[in-house]
Amino acid sequence: MALVICVSAFDSIRIHAASARDIRVGLTSLYGKKDIITIYNDLLAVGYCKDNSFTVSDTLQSASGFSFEPDRNGWFISSTSYSSYKNAALICSEMKNAGYEALPCLCDSRNWKVYVRIPTEKTDTFDLHDYGKEFKDSTLLRSVLNTVIHVDAAGYEFLTDGYVGGYPQFKAINSKGAQVSVSLGTRKYRGRIEIVGDKDKLAAVNVVGIEAYLLGVITCEMGASKPEEALKAQAICSRSYAAAKAGFNADSSASNPYKMNDTDESQVYKGVGAETEAAYNAVRSTIGQVIRDPDGNILEAFYFSSDGGATDSISDIWGYSDKVYDCVFDPYETDPEADPWIEEYTLSELSRLLKENGHDVGTVTDISVSVTTAGGRAYSVAIKGTSGKTGISGNALREILGLPSTKFRIITADSEADTVYAVASDGSTISVVSGNCYAISENSSLSILETSTEQYIIVGENSLYNVPDSLPSAGSICIIGMGKGHGVGMSQSGAAGMARQGFNHTEILNFYYHNITIGKY
Repeated sequence: MALVICVSAFDSIRIHAASARDIRVGLTSLYGKKDIITIYNDLLAVGYCKDNSFTVSDTLQSASGFSFEPDRNGWFISSTSYSSYKNAALICSEMKNAGYEALPCLCDSRNWKVYVRIPTEKTDTFDLHDYGKEFKDSTLLRSVLNTVIHVDAAGYEFLTDGYVGGYPQFKAINSKGAQVSVSLGTRKYRGRIEIVGDKDKLAAVNVVGIEAYLLGVITCEMGASKPEEALKAQAICSRSYAAAKAGFNADSSASNPYKMNDTDESQVYKGVGAETEAAYNAVRSTIGQVIRDPDGNILEAFYFSSDGGATDSISDIWGYSDKVYDCVFDPYETDPEADPWIEEYTLSELSRLLKENGHDVGTVTDISVSVTTAGGRAYSVAIKGTSGKTGISGNALREILGLPSTKFRIITADSEADTVYAVASDGSTISVVSGNCYAISENSSLSILETSTEQYIIVGENSLYNVPDSLPSAGSICIIGMGKGHGVGMSQSGAAGMARQGFNHTEILNFYYHNITIGKY
């Protein structure tokens, strides 16, 4: 019941949002590079968006939904246009009676044409210019353009062609004409769906208002249980990122159908099924708010899971500078979403992985972090092997090994061991030897705990630190690290920590982003 209230209440605030705030999101996680995509709604309003204004061209009904497949035929296109599917279908019926394979094709707003398939055996000789007035000025469409899509409905079929006026958009409606969510099977989405060519396959694009989009993002990215002020900060970050990355644009483009997708390459977005009351509250209370950089532009607000004690400047991570993203030491991330981590590799395994990714040095004999960023991340890594030596970036090694972050140290059998001390309240200390942990009793005495662990996680007053319980054996290395994500911008775990300590969302954003202003888009 709470979700129903949430959706209804959101509909009431949509009215006050600017009308041209639609964005385009590629639904590549489940509906990219597909041979078939099905819209399961039985009633669709189909049309085109021009200058961010959607105009309905026709209403289509199918009890079994609508299945889309790429079409690789060559076609003759009628020079005459028709205002509806019904009118174009009448001409197609006449042509079928004359022995031709013809289908209605929606090419632009209220612009249905008749497409006649060119038989494979007659590719070079087939001609319809003399068939009738409809084809007097007809054009030939070759299959190599990959823009035609075949749509199969209950009892009829038609084509769409993105080459002429972009691809059509489909809005799901009920029997009274009211808009409802579009069902693609596993997931449902607000707004409209556009099925586009994706090389030789298909992809679905969600054309949706940015505030409605955020409802399906916030708890995917941060989780509904996080403090309210942290979720508000996340809403503003996600809104800013989407506005800057995707831009406010609903118009179809066959050559560039989307600039942002629904995965963690952009922002994780799962549509209606991911909406929660917590997400609604965060979106409603910050509606329209974005972050702007010192030049007044909407900021592509980067964020990530956990920083391991510090974020980093954008120049150290991605090689370009600005006035917003600098190293921030973070005392608030004491309960990170991602725990400190440790990975072990044999030198032979490491050598193989490096070779497979274009860094062949033979068998690795030594590897170390050669340059560290201000935030403690591996900027570059030096590698020596039996066939030579090389240097790669910390980001490159992270990608090769699938590491959670670049905030890591490399421990070898020859490394100097870390010494960890347990400190009692009276100031006495005892060294923590390999395999042992100690507890401090009320009277300050130290006692050994029977436990087994790969690493020690040291909780300081303002930070965490981890060390391995022992050095790796000869022929192996340990990569021990903290944090998860690229390290630029807002730490989601740190934001949650700040909220728990009483900071509001504006204070959180100003802590992680420098020289910014927060206002309406």
